[in-house]
Amino acid sequence: MEAQATTTGLNPRVEKGYYSSLEAARKHLPLQLLADAPEELARGLPECFVLQSEKEPAFLDESNEAFMKALERRLGRNVRYEVMKEHNHVSPHLALSTGNREEYAKNVLAWIKAKARGAHTL
Repeated sequence: MEAQATTTGLNPRVEKGYYSSLEAARKHLPLQLLADAPEELARGLPECFVLQSEKEPAFLDESNEAFMKALERRLGRNVRYEVMKEHNHVSPHLALSTGNREEYAKNVLAWIKAKARGAHTL
């Protein structure tokens, strides 16, 4: 018998093991942490580059979209976003330094270098 997903979208055993309870999960999910952050903290966050794997479960796609919208609204600016083609939730980490499907890492590195160059010109 397969466990039913909870309102967080997680398998109940995963939810309990990771967060200890549904209440704790709701309190500590990134979207809730962003909503609860004081305005000064939220406005002081640095620029972000958000990555999402192409082959994520639907509930993670929906969660990511909600988080991106809330983050941009909260920051008052656009956030860099990229889908990692042909990756699932775990594979980006395994691909690093293999020369295979690590374009996303090259894009992040280029973004960091561009930000560092821009910081030196201020």
